[in-house]
Amino acid sequence: MNTASFPPDHRGKEVLISTLYPLGGNYGGLAQAYALQEVIRGLGFSVRTIDSAGKFSSGRVAARKIRRLLRERITRQQLPLELDETRTASVQESTRRFVRERMRTIDLFGLSRARRDVTLQQTHAIVVGSDQVWRGGYADVRQQLLDYAVGHDLIRMSYAASFGADHLVRYSPRLIAQSARLARAFDAISVREDTGVDLCARHWGVQADHHVDPTLLLKVEDYRSLIETSPEPVTRRSGGIFVYVLDRSESANAVVHDLERSLGLESFDILPPPARSLTSFDRQPGRFRMKPVEAWLAAFADADYVVTDSFHGTVFSIIFNKPFIALGNRSRGLARFRSLLASVGLEERLFDSESFPGTLPPDPDWSRVNERVAAGRELGLHYLMRLLNDRRCS
Repeated sequence: MNTASFPPDHRGKEVLISTLYPLGGNYGGLAQAYALQEVIRGLGFSVRTIDSAGKFSSGRVAARKIRRLLRERITRQQLPLELDETRTASVQESTRRFVRERMRTIDLFGLSRARRDVTLQQTHAIVVGSDQVWRGGYADVRQQLLDYAVGHDLIRMSYAASFGADHLVRYSPRLIAQSARLARAFDAISVREDTGVDLCARHWGVQADHHVDPTLLLKVEDYRSLIETSPEPVTRRSGGIFVYVLDRSESANAVVHDLERSLGLESFDILPPPARSLTSFDRQPGRFRMKPVEAWLAAFADADYVVTDSFHGTVFSIIFNKPFIALGNRSRGLARFRSLLASVGLEERLFDSESFPGTLPPDPDWSRVNERVAAGRELGLHYLMRLLNDRRCS
């Protein structure tokens, strides 16, 4: 990226990115965090992404356990085990390697209060986003609205931040009031979904811009370069149906089988199986290890077709120009899919796995889709350049 238009005195200024953390457990979350860091670094700034361990109160831990039990009863499926720190590190060995080797991070909340204040005093801007940073239950909303930076003279902004739904999820009246006060202190707010613009106006009384996910700010060549420079072996495939479905169900499996028959292709996936017991995990820990991020990207690059219920699975199908169907995942939020697909004119590719008609939509007009992606990329880059080039904090 050409940064020649930036004044020399802006190069090296420290920018922090605040997304969902800790990093490592989700391919899409890693991809968007990497992309935003790469873009801001390309604009000439020194940039680090906050990567602190999640800290939950006993009440929140209990609430998570209750929600887990309810979900198991509703779906009638045993959910994967919640692993301890050591076993989680084993599962995320390759994805955490990606964080260490491909990104610059800071454990901001592992610092003492005094050291954190010194870091914030030296910070030019904090960019919140992307991902579902303003979805209650997924993140500490107040923290993702920079309550810890009150009193510091720095640029507060978001980029493609997401509420994860078309309504406020798990916001109490008190949290709505607190979050509105914090949001009004931002210099600029950018959201990922068109519904987020309305939520910001209605509940926070602030104007928000609508921008594409950070992964779309990079080009397909950038991701191919990651695959080609992977420090770990990456299995390449000669086509097939890439199944990237986070919530496998009988109906989702039926859709995959229908596609195999109609397309005459075999399906493959790369997600490790869920661990059902600690005994089985400890007997074969490598079986449950996530593949490298580069292998995940290669699966999109090599596939003939993609089936996914993941937002970022849909994004990377678009980036690699692969025909796909997106299975609506109501529990994870449909607003994200609808907004993304509408922005590139591919609304007809969103289906409910419970009522999949079996008839595939025609392949996309990729030249038209790519034009829309390029236009969104330009708007996003212009927004970041304009805000980060603010000299207030010089």
